[in-house]
Amino acid sequence: MTGFGNLVMKAFSDSHTSASEAGLATLLKAEKIKEILAWTGFSDFITFEQTLLTLLNSHGPSEVKAFQAVHGQRQNAWVIEFKCGALEMLHLYPPEMNQAQLMAILQIQKIVHAQKYPCPLPLSPPLQLGKTLISLEQFLHGERSLSAHHEQDIRMMAFSLAQLHQATCSFRFLPHLPANQLSFNSKEFSKSTLKPFPPDCEWLLSLTHPLRRRLKQKVGREVLSPSEWYPEDFCFQHAKICGVFGWKTLSRESELWVVSQSVTHFTHAKYASHKAPPNPVEIKRFVAAFEEARGVPFDTKERRYLEASITWCMARTALKEQLEDPKALNWKGSYREALTQQKSPYFLSLL
Repeated sequence: MTGFGNLVMKAFSDSHTSASEAGLATLLKAEKIKEILAWTGFSDFITFEQTLLTLLNSHGPSEVKAFQAVHGQRQNAWVIEFKCGALEMLHLYPPEMNQAQLMAILQIQKIVHAQKYPCPLPLSPPLQLGKTLISLEQFLHGERSLSAHHEQDIRMMAFSLAQLHQATCSFRFLPHLPANQLSFNSKEFSKSTLKPFPPDCEWLLSLTHPLRRRLKQKVGREVLSPSEWYPEDFCFQHAKICGVFGWKTLSRESELWVVSQSVTHFTHAKYASHKAPPNPVEIKRFVAAFEEARGVPFDTKERRYLEASITWCMARTALKEQLEDPKALNWKGSYREALTQQKSPYFLSLL
């Protein structure tokens, strides 16, 4: 999931570069090369790349000319430049992605693309590459200019999420997709689970304990949604979203948990060194825009559930912060600081 445009770096500018010279290895760090070989089962990268080129040349519009690196969240995706001038996106999936799951994801992409939702159109079925899978999809031209602290950008992110849920709400029987990746798990804040228990985290146990009763309830509808919704999941043309990415994380989820996870993290990049949480005003703007696009506002029970689940998602990130920063050197502007400033059991009130 990322924007492209000026964030795409060409690996080779020489128009005479042959397919065998369009080395993917030049775009990768040593750790990534090791990961790819572990995923695919190839003994060396030369064999991997030769096999990949053969596969791409047989399924693409012409022979491969060069690979291009994509900066941002899509760490296992590259733009392919073909000799005919076409550009397509290559995705390499981790070994846990099976054929049936990927086929379901690509089919859903095709359906929502046909409904004019701005997702890239898949251009190939799942293709076997060693022990894992790859796929090709439409390359969407655009620029990354989103700043999720701006009201209009918040509105666009919320609208596109609600529109996706509306486009897929009639999909019922989807056994090959994972489910409930985001939902309530009582073991997340438990001394029996967290061993050794992180220092100075008793306050997070006290914060999350009152939420458990409400979050055990089943409230709201189930939707199809990516489990991640970050600013780099979009690209733009003329201040409008022209591409929404991240389909490999597509799963069947509680709509309320999707919204909670999204509003918890929509103000920063996934791999940002400093992750500043949204403030209550930004969260309320997101929820209001989501409801507008949804067409039906959340009822009182759903709003109460959202209050609890947003607080729980904030606490998840605060716990991770504490594990990575036990001395609280990066306390200012953190999720931990934001949670300690709340005046009620919830991070904010939606009523």
